Amino acid sequence: MEKGYLFKVHVDGYFLDHPLRYDHGSTVDIHVGRTLLDDMVTFLEEETKTMISSLYWVIPGNEIEKGLVRIGTDEDMQLLFDTADSYGLLDIYVDHFGCDMRKYLANNYEGEEVRDDEINDEEKDDGEKVEVGDDGKKVDEGDDGEKLDEGDDGEGEMCEDDGDSDSDVNSLDHLSEGEEELAEVRKEKASGKNNKGKKELPKLGVGRKTEENEDLDLLAEHDEFMAELLQKLKSEEHEYEREHDGDGDDENFPIHDPRTHWKLKKPMVGERYESAKQFKECVTYYALANGYSIWFERSSSKKMIAKCGQRPERVKDTKMGKTTKKNRYPPQHKDGQQNQCKWRCYARLMKKEASFQVISLNDVHTCARCFKYGALINYKWIGKEFGSRIRMNPDIKLIEIADLVMKKYKCSLTPTQCRRAKMWAINVYEKSIVEHYGLLRAYGDELLRSNPGSTVKLGVTTNPDERVYFDRFYVCLHGLKEGWKKGCRRIIALDGCFLKTVCQGELLTAIGRDGNNHIFPVAWAVVNVENKDNWEWFLRLLGDDLDIPHGVGLTLMSDQHKGLIEAVKEVMPFAEHRQCARHIYENFRKVYSGVEFRNLFWQASKASYPLEFDRIMHEMKTANPGAYDYLMKRDPKTWSRAFFQFHSVCEAVENGFSECFNAILVKVRTKPIITMLEAIRVILMERMERMRRISASWSHDICPLVIKRIEAAMRSQRYWQVLPGGPMVFEVRQQSDAFIVDEFNKTCSCRMWQLSGIPCIHAVAAICYINKNPQDYVPDWFRRIKYAETYASHICAVQGMNQWPPNELNKPLPPKPRTMPGRPKKKRKRAIHEPAPHVGRVSKVGTVITCKLCGGEGHNRNGCKKKEAGVEKTSKAKGKAAGKGKATGKGKGKATDKGKATDKGKGIAMDTGKGIAMDDGDKRGWQQTVGGFMKDARKGVRPLQESMASQQESMASQQEVQGKKVRKQRIKGQMPTRRQAQARISKINMQKKVPGPGNTRDDAMLVD
Repeated sequence: MEKGYLFKVHVDGYFLDHPLRYDHGSTVDIHVGRTLLDDMVTFLEEETKTMISSLYWVIPGNEIEKGLVRIGTDEDMQLLFDTADSYGLLDIYVDHFGCDMRKYLANNYEGEEVRDDEINDEEKDDGEKVEVGDDGKKVDEGDDGEKLDEGDDGEGEMCEDDGDSDSDVNSLDHLSEGEEELAEVRKEKASGKNNKGKKELPKLGVGRKTEENEDLDLLAEHDEFMAELLQKLKSEEHEYEREHDGDGDDENFPIHDPRTHWKLKKPMVGERYESAKQFKECVTYYALANGYSIWFERSSSKKMIAKCGQRPERVKDTKMGKTTKKNRYPPQHKDGQQNQCKWRCYARLMKKEASFQVISLNDVHTCARCFKYGALINYKWIGKEFGSRIRMNPDIKLIEIADLVMKKYKCSLTPTQCRRAKMWAINVYEKSIVEHYGLLRAYGDELLRSNPGSTVKLGVTTNPDERVYFDRFYVCLHGLKEGWKKGCRRIIALDGCFLKTVCQGELLTAIGRDGNNHIFPVAWAVVNVENKDNWEWFLRLLGDDLDIPHGVGLTLMSDQHKGLIEAVKEVMPFAEHRQCARHIYENFRKVYSGVEFRNLFWQASKASYPLEFDRIMHEMKTANPGAYDYLMKRDPKTWSRAFFQFHSVCEAVENGFSECFNAILVKVRTKPIITMLEAIRVILMERMERMRRISASWSHDICPLVIKRIEAAMRSQRYWQVLPGGPMVFEVRQQSDAFIVDEFNKTCSCRMWQLSGIPCIHAVAAICYINKNPQDYVPDWFRRIKYAETYASHICAVQGMNQWPPNELNKPLPPKPRTMPGRPKKKRKRAIHEPAPHVGRVSKVGTVITCKLCGGEGHNRNGCKKKEAGVEKTSKAKGKAAGKGKATGKGKGKATDKGKATDKGKGIAMDTGKGIAMDDGDKRGWQQTVGGFMKDARKGVRPLQESMASQQESMASQQEVQGKKVRKQRIKGQMPTRRQAQARISKINMQKKVPGPGNTRDDAMLVD
């Protein structure tokens, strides 16, 4: 059984010196067996979820500053395991940032180490002190008692450059080509490894070669040492004068490296910055990395003062008009009391050079960690840091932005900050969009200059205010149009796809097919909207570029866009226009869904001869005549193979090659217009070169996909029986199916040989019957020579944006956004065949609801009209009250009420409100409708129309009285609730007597 080793791994930190230490890290205990270095690194990355640059371990019995050993090879790993066998648990340190640790490494360690207890034993035995160096060997002492082992006191924080003059690592970015040697020298100099220009001070009494049994002449040695010392000092003086020609007082201070990891950024005394903005950025990251509440007491382009702690409140000054906001979350002192931290940093602009330098720094913190940085972080900073993520997902929630900031910087944000940051990130991006549209003229000029023979058209619209807006942009490069003319079949797929994010509009594309049945983009255009006018403009330019202005001998394939169909009829009337069968089926299945209709449709679409098509459509007519009529109205000549023409040498019924190209551009379509157009050009430029390399490696004369198709037909042809039917004519039969193959004219009665250009299974059977090779019958469209001609032309290189010559014409502005009716949809419309996002239950969308009560469709029993009619009939027959409330009648009649109604008299009362209606019984009047008349016990019989008019008058008067009362209460601020208002209205109705015969109340509704 393999032995396991236990190690304590220090991760998620970084090395700092003075003294050397590993800060801001955590420890993980791992148990592994003997393994190689690569396997160890992979295992640690999976366990710690971090990226590893280097691994180090510490020799037992030593501090990290003296006993650090780097693991660089598999032999170093075995040395680590051998040491673990002897000493047990070892510490492993992970370097994530590639720090230079060479001056701290213990050289020539081979597994032998002297422990402290062994040192004490030697001191006791020998009676003299013995010191052990980093390499585990005894170190001698000189006459003056000093240790003679050579030390190395490196200064400067790890992972940061010391910035020793202009020869530091930062200057590597400004070297010219061919100066690799100078770059290497500067790298070694920055790391402290280059000793060519600087000689080490000679050590007295060290390394001198003396003969045996001969005393060392101290005087001669002293003279030699002094001579070497003077020579070294003189050479250093000349070198300093060469490198520091000028005032040079500030050249000894380090230069800030903006490439330093944000967790390691820290202001230092004398450090020089490019500007005040860079200094402020460094202080901001320093505060975020350590949790300090730093604010700027003074902030300008010349001087900046940064402090840590609570920002003092300013006294309100009426003359100034406004005051500084109070700090709602002041930092706490470590002992829990509010106290001003003593940390302070002062920086200013230098006088002798254009640099911003830290003049003074009190690097002492007495505050606790803070999670709110309102005085240091604003919405602009958040938008800059996370702008790309916000623009990639414009619908991101505010809480998600706050979580991103908290996860990376441990900083809490308010919803207002997140909202402003989101708006700022999108608005700044939109401003860059204006610049992109303004460069379209210059971009078009550059395309025409670098790719002669190309076609680039820019369409603009001019408003009455003389502002020029973008309308459309067309591109057809010379290499693509020539490649299509030389090697592609005469079929082009047309399609449009939406542009995403702030760059609105649509991308129109024209895609061809090469000999290997791969896509070959020919032209593309950006338009504001996909309509008939833009498609006509696109097709005219395409026809001129491909030398087929009226579409003679051309086949077009597209979806069912009405504008495109009409444009093809007008611009290319002689072209064969096929419609994508998948788009037709998607619309068909919305009305006629089911497996049977699906199978019948695709069988009819792929039927290669008319009789087969008629047979399948007859089956569909038998299944559902409506489905048959629906498909016949869509013109089967545009979507069924049975009616396709032969000149295009393509039997495809779907517009799949346009969909493939759109899928490639999914991420590209989210970019600004110049970036998107350039990305399309670069993608096609690289694609053409890749296709040339692939075709050069082919060992066969025919394209690989065509060979696979013929080989599949050859495997299946043995199931067909071949009968000679004349010279070069054969009958190929399988049960009741029989087809005629003409080997000389290269035709088959199934029409698939003529449609595709590749021998069908019947033709392959006949060809094999006469002992010939079916590959010899493949046309030139599918051969290697034609394929090479397709990709022989090149897309020429284009200069960068900075080298484009400016165009003097008006720069177009972005198109105005089109507001569509209705609420904007955020989710993509799913096709019917796509599965629902939640597959736990079948969706009821599209299901017809059936009522269980009446058997009707479109409603359930709760909304059934027959149910309501039955309830009313029952209520009238049995004398029950049909209302939401309760009705109580103590008289001779009944009461119907939504609330509660009580009749204490002999009359009939009804209250339409939620109050209580009562009849005191003194009047003893009752009313009843008989044959259209109102009968009153005291006044006799009067017409019903007169009674209704009286009720309307009383209702109007009550509304007027109630309105006045409500207005008075609103003025006094005593507006009643709805229930109180309804109760008061009921009370008014009971007390008010409406003038007229019978004193009829306005809220009474008479029932039979």
